[in-house]
Amino acid sequence: MRRVARPGALLAWIGYLPLTLAHPDLQQALEHFRTVTLAPWWAPSCAWVDTAYRTLPFPAREEPFPSDLWIERHWTLPELIAHLGTTSAVQRSRGDGLDLLSPLQESLEPLWPGQGSEALVLRWPFMGRWGTLPPAAPAA
Repeated sequence: MRRVARPGALLAWIGYLPLTLAHPDLQQALEHFRTVTLAPWWAPSCAWVDTAYRTLPFPAREEPFPSDLWIERHWTLPELIAHLGTTSAVQRSRGDGLDLLSPLQESLEPLWPGQGSEALVLRWPFMGRWGTLPPAAPAA
């Protein structure tokens, strides 16, 4: 990065946190699925997302990251399940011959309005770190 970026260049690491729902029972079930059920299949680097990249050294003059930005979707339960099927941990579990989404969907249906047919607001909060690169150290 220092080889190709000029001093004062903007450096931004941007991602999104796990989804949030305004329904506590659904939120708790999805959080359990993500952190417990899928735990064996997440790559170790996924932990960087959970810490919003705070565990990585940041080589720039850091600025506060906005806390009011998110991705928002209005999805039914089948749409959410289809999305979860694209995650790396679910893909890895499928590679091991496991179907973890069918039991999840069955457990969420009684909690989801309309047995899963109503669209709910789902949000993925943005997270990250950003700042500008300091001047290069003088050559020796």
